[in-house]
Amino acid sequence: MKKINTLIFFLLFAGYSFAQESHVVLISVDGLRPEFYMNPEWGMVNVRQGMKTGAYAEGVRGSFPTVTYPSHTTMVSGVLPAKHGIYYNTPVEPLGITGKWFWYYKDIKVPTLWTAAKDADLKTAGVSWPVTVGAPIDYNCLNTLFFRKIRAKNVMR
Repeated sequence: MKKINTLIFFLLFAGYSFAQESHVVLISVDGLRPEFYMNPEWGMVNVRQGMKTGAYAEGVRGSFPTVTYPSHTTMVSGVLPAKHGIYYNTPVEPLGITGKWFWYYKDIKVPTLWTAAKDADLKTAGVSWPVTVGAPIDYNCLNTLFFRKIRAKNVMR
């Protein structure tokens, strides 16, 4: 019996030790066109190494308007700005410019990659991803521009 228990222990341990967690890392560098990262003359050795071991796009058809916040929201929602509601980096301000930006996740009108991951009990992280203040992201390193604007606003009060 002792030999069987020992064998079971080692089999379980062996299976556990070789199990690999899967990770998905989505990297978007705003304005980085394929001719830069596809051409070895531009350097970017680490980017090209990631391409060899992962997946990459040879080209992305931008969603109109081709502006940072709508494009990144389209990337994580799978729908165009007319559906997700982020049309530009800043909201339309008919009564005058206030300096607001589309920072807040609540402005997105459709589910996103973050909500799908949360629903599937997966852990998520974001680094300076647009429109993610208050998003269901476990580890969210927000854009420092957001904090500078908020800090300046609070100092002026």
